[in-house]
Amino acid sequence: MLEREKTVPRGIVALDEKDRKILVTLMEDPEASQQRVAQSLKISQPTVSLRLRKLKNMGLLRHWYGISLRDSGLYLAKVDVATRDVSLLECFRFCPYFLNGFITSGKHNVVLFFVSEDLRTLEAIIDGHIRSIPEVDDIEFSIVITPLKELIHPLNITHIEDKEKSELCKKMCPAMTKGCDHCYYYREGRCAGCPLTEWYRGTLWRGLKK
Repeated sequence: MLEREKTVPRGIVALDEKDRKILVTLMEDPEASQQRVAQSLKISQPTVSLRLRKLKNMGLLRHWYGISLRDSGLYLAKVDVATRDVSLLECFRFCPYFLNGFITSGKHNVVLFFVSEDLRTLEAIIDGHIRSIPEVDDIEFSIVITPLKELIHPLNITHIEDKEKSELCKKMCPAMTKGCDHCYYYREGRCAGCPLTEWYRGTLWRGLKK
């Protein structure tokens, strides 16, 4: 019987003890200075700097700024979608309300997360946009009551000057071509409108556009 190789599984990054301690220190206090990390680990500040650069280049260390979903009062929706075309994820890539999306196994093979100031806008996104996609067969929609751990919404406004981004947005939302005033949900006061357009009447994204 062959002895099993003692190697790190493919795709898993190997970290030494100092790397792990640096990551733990920064996770506990993201504002910790390099000098403080160095003192905590009893190594030099230049060593910490080199290790931080290595961790960033490896994609293991990222800075993520935004609004806390646990403390801000924003609504978070989880949408499980059964679809014949998982590329629908791309349609939401530049949507300000979109937090993240995943391709999963099982009947509902796409999971989408959306954030909004009000529940009716989230319902409009699901009923007015996702349900109307021909490749979508079934949807399960639920509101996240509270996250156990900190969850950050980056609150980005992605500008859509180039044609590729514009076409993706138009596929997801007709308002990108006709204007929100042509949308039933907007006219009935059931949606705050798209933050990328002049029709947006919410407050969260106001002032963030170009």
